[in-house]
Amino acid sequence: PKALKMYGPDGAWAEGPGYWGYATRYTAYGFTALRTALDTDFGLLDIDGVSEAGFAPIHTTGPTGLYFNYADSGERNARRPMFQVFWLADIFKSDFMAANEHDLIAKKKATAQHVVWYVPREASAGDDRPLDKHFRGPVEVALMRSAWDDAEALFVGVKAGYNQANHGHLDLGSFEMDALGVRWVRDLGCDQYNLPNYWEKERDGRRWNYWRLGTLSHNVITIDGNNQDAEGTSNMTRFATEIEDAFAVIDLTQAYADDAPSVTRGVKMIDNRRSVLIQDEIELSEYKTITWGITTEAQIELKSDTEARLMMDGKALMVRVLTDGATLTCSDAPQPEPPHYSNEGVRRLEATVKATGDVTIAVLLAPEWSDGSSSSPIVAPISVW
Repeated sequence: PKALKMYGPDGAWAEGPGYWGYATRYTAYGFTALRTALDTDFGLLDIDGVSEAGFAPIHTTGPTGLYFNYADSGERNARRPMFQVFWLADIFKSDFMAANEHDLIAKKKATAQHVVWYVPREASAGDDRPLDKHFRGPVEVALMRSAWDDAEALFVGVKAGYNQANHGHLDLGSFEMDALGVRWVRDLGCDQYNLPNYWEKERDGRRWNYWRLGTLSHNVITIDGNNQDAEGTSNMTRFATEIEDAFAVIDLTQAYADDAPSVTRGVKMIDNRRSVLIQDEIELSEYKTITWGITTEAQIELKSDTEARLMMDGKALMVRVLTDGATLTCSDAPQPEPPHYSNEGVRRLEATVKATGDVTIAVLLAPEWSDGSSSSPIVAPISVW
């Protein structure tokens, strides 16, 4: 019961989508053993979140096939066929779960277990699929997309929760983004597990000195170059989904408590789900250097102090700082020696401002769609979103 409560209340897994697959594989084996040998599951399947678990890998997968890759997930971890989704679809009678797994095994190899737990596909299973999903729990995630079944659709995932969650990084408020068939904003995932003191998670633990695990590699803000509090928490205070747009708002104050009295991040799909707005509102009691940053494999062309063009696989994304005072720069990611994993080909795009008082950094990420249209939104306080 203690382990199964990690699915609660909505089916996600605090250790990230990679470990969701690992945990749920053995959940399927365990429950099948109980039900076939003892003819009972002892009521454990009624624990909050278990019935919803099959939705987690579906919604956390972007149009590129890559997961929203938080925690110690493998680098470029991608959705693959998983028989446990069939098992969940059968147990909880979900045509949506079954249809998604059928889509995958039509393109990639099924396993023997898919035969054991086979579930037919219903023709109407894809008629009512929500574009947006909020998974609550010790690690919260919100996923938003412009369409299903479109490899070039816009997708963004953002996380909140607790930095001490198993396999967690110091990345509260981090996001990843797909558009035009490209993962533009990415998370590098774990580093080598056998690095010295990799699991030293306390506030001064060595784990947080490894670049991939600390705040500096993630798609968040830093204040004076500091990590987030290793024991920091955050929560999504608002999540809204409409036909034209969707957004999530995160209170990050406790994650940055040593540096700022208040920090809020909003992530919003705008322009009829054609662009993403990332807006950070920070209250400072003294002058601090705030750095907004993303990690990418795209080539970066700085067009001005407030505008950059990212290029990858023949596609392009414009990044525009919409508020005053910040200056964009780009650099290569640090290249540590083995046994660290390589960061070759990885870059950082950052916008830096030195300020005090109330500070807003609003950044628009606008894919260059084939029709050439673009938006220039008016920046409004997150409180009126």
